[in-house]
Amino acid sequence: ALAQALDAAGADPALRSTARERVATLAPTARHECELGLALWHCNRFDHANDAFRRAMQRDPAYLPARLAAFQYPRDVVFADSAAVDGFRMAWLEGLAALETQVASDIGTPADALAAATLCTNFTFHYSTDDVRPAQQRYARVIERLVRASVAEHAVAESPAADGRARVAVFSAHL
Repeated sequence: ALAQALDAAGADPALRSTARERVATLAPTARHECELGLALWHCNRFDHANDAFRRAMQRDPAYLPARLAAFQYPRDVVFADSAAVDGFRMAWLEGLAALETQVASDIGTPADALAAATLCTNFTFHYSTDDVRPAQQRYARVIERLVRASVAEHAVAESPAADGRARVAVFSAHL
């Protein structure tokens, strides 16, 4: 409860990460490790954040937010050289492929699907390569599937607008 209160209050990231470390120690679940990773990321402790995401995946390989975070959040925000960029790009594509496979067979709970879909954008990947369109399209299909799964119980039958125009909804983690 303290970690959630600190998050809601917008407390100092270091204080929030300390609380999240304690939670992950007392109740070591995939969700708590993933939340710790996000807190560490906001403290610019990128390696430690990525380690927490990986521990979350070890605790529960089906926990979608951890799987997504593990390849979306790089260990470095500034790459040392082109080989580091290539390494990130390759790891990102491998992570996307693993997520595609998982989402095709087990979407998990609606809450986990929503948590994964709203976790972050693929900003770093987008700026790591010139030819992003094929990967972006694959990523968009995964996010669409997650969003649909997260709102399936609230879905209503599609009906055209009275004037015949298409209805459009925008879904983004960062609007």
